[in-house]
Amino acid sequence: MGIRSRNFMKIERFLINSASWFVIGGQIVYLLLSTVFSVFFLIPRTFSHLPIYIDFTITSFYLLMVISLTRSFYLSCRVDSYAPRQTDQTADSNQSACNICEAQRGIDIHHCSACNKCVVRLDHHNVFFSRCIGLYNYRFFLSYVFLTALVNAHIVITCIVQFSPILRGDLTFIFGPFIDLLETIIFMVFSISISFGCICLFFLELVLIFNGITMHDYVHDTELAFSIKEFILLLVGLGTPQTKQSFMRQWRLYFGSGKLYDIAWPPRVLRGGLSLHSD
Repeated sequence: MGIRSRNFMKIERFLINSASWFVIGGQIVYLLLSTVFSVFFLIPRTFSHLPIYIDFTITSFYLLMVISLTRSFYLSCRVDSYAPRQTDQTADSNQSACNICEAQRGIDIHHCSACNKCVVRLDHHNVFFSRCIGLYNYRFFLSYVFLTALVNAHIVITCIVQFSPILRGDLTFIFGPFIDLLETIIFMVFSISISFGCICLFFLELVLIFNGITMHDYVHDTELAFSIKEFILLLVGLGTPQTKQSFMRQWRLYFGSGKLYDIAWPPRVLRGGLSLHSD
């Protein structure tokens, strides 16, 4: 690799990492704003006519989702999936070393030009976390996508409930404070777009898990066997025992267990002793 190419890669990495920090900051600001708006304005204003314990239950459920979302976001940013560097002990083995970062190479190890490191079971480089998503942090990424969709869907449903008097012909809400109406519409539209995008991404990632491949494999190897129909049949309860076992086998690879509810609070340490890498 020439000096010019190396300098170009350095500039590329600098731009990607700089953009990632702006994106991370934007996510934190949006999470804070949406939480404050939902807890102190949207939920109390929407459910004020109901008993206080219902309002408290809805708010508590929302805050639990935000706490779990924040945890998944933090661990996605902190935990890496980098391959170990080749040492004197491993240099004599049959494993080759990456000619760029000197990490051990294998079947499921690929080099990321943005991180300039090799990643175990690379899925993709994520600018939202300034990290490569791989074997060790994939469950936190998937949990973050799922919870982001859930939190924003909660906001959308609450906004729809707030607008429900209009559907019954009660127009007093429209002639209320204009700023209340405007901020509700803005948050609802924004939350609809985020929730829809995360649902689509979450579905795609589940399909990739079902097929035993990563996003990197899907993008770079067009000859891989890829089935959506069998996954949909499994999703609606019409899958065969073999397809269910295949999906759970891939699920355990990332989550360490066959418990689907781990998506809401992924284990920090996988069952079976797989350790995590972090800064």
